[in-house]
Amino acid sequence: MWKLMALTTIVALLTTASGCGGGGEFDERGERYRVRGTVRLDGLAVSRARLVFTNLDGDTKVRATGLIEGGFYDIPADFGPLAGLNGVEIQPELLELEEFEQKRAATPGGKVSAEAVDLPAKFRLRSNLTASVVADPSKDDSSQVNRFHFELESKK
Repeated sequence: MWKLMALTTIVALLTTASGCGGGGEFDERGERYRVRGTVRLDGLAVSRARLVFTNLDGDTKVRATGLIEGGFYDIPADFGPLAGLNGVEIQPELLELEEFEQKRAATPGGKVSAEAVDLPAKFRLRSNLTASVVADPSKDDSSQVNRFHFELESKK
C-alpha cells in the first residue's frame, strides 16, 4: 500500500514539474514564456541593464526580469512573462565595486554614477514600452515568436 502511495506522489510531482505543455512553463498565476531580443539606446547596444516585463492583462501582476548584456537579453520560460500585453521597463544595473572604483579613479573630481548605463527616466518606471507575448507552442530556437527589439532614443 505504501509503495502505491509513494508511486502516486512521485507521478503527481513529475506531472506538476513538467508544466502543462504548450511551450511555456506553468506557474500558479499562468503559463510563462521565453522572450529574447535586443536593446539599443541611440543606435548603440545597451551594455548592461535589467529588463522588466509586467503583465497588464488579468488581476495578478506578474513580473519577469532578465539581464541585458551587450545589447542582448534572453529570459527563459521558467522566469519569463505571461502571455498577453506586458509593460516593459529598462532599469539600470549598478556597476560592480571594482568597475566603480576604476571609473572613479579615472574621473577628475572622482564623481561618477554607480549605474552601468545612463538610461533616461522615461524607460524606467512608468515606461510606455509594451510587448505582446504570445502563447507559443513551438520549442524551436529559430522561432521569431516572442522576440522583441527595443530601439530607444534618449532625445525624443
